[in-house]
Amino acid sequence: MVVPLGLYIILKYFSAPSGLVQLWCLYGYSLFVFIPASCLSIIPYEIVRWAVVGVAGFMSATFVALNLRAHITSAGERWFLIVAGIFLLQLGLAVVLKMYLFTVTV
Repeated sequence: MVVPLGLYIILKYFSAPSGLVQLWCLYGYSLFVFIPASCLSIIPYEIVRWAVVGVAGFMSATFVALNLRAHITSAGERWFLIVAGIFLLQLGLAVVLKMYLFTVTV
């Protein structure tokens, strides 16, 4: 709930039209890619797990950015800052998921 709220604040700051409920739904669909990533987390090599989470985070961020393309282009020249915000928020979420869900404890 925090990441879509952060993006909603970013979009409102740049005067790009978007709804909070729409962003929550979009983020719900974007997190689907972490289901196969969690299945691949059984691989016993930590570097592989980091790579899987990184790829999943990149795919999820790309999904969100492509689906918000119309809102992003309405912001004018500041579209790059919005896309950077989307990627940073989504990759931050991927790192948090990696640290709390995809870490093996012995």
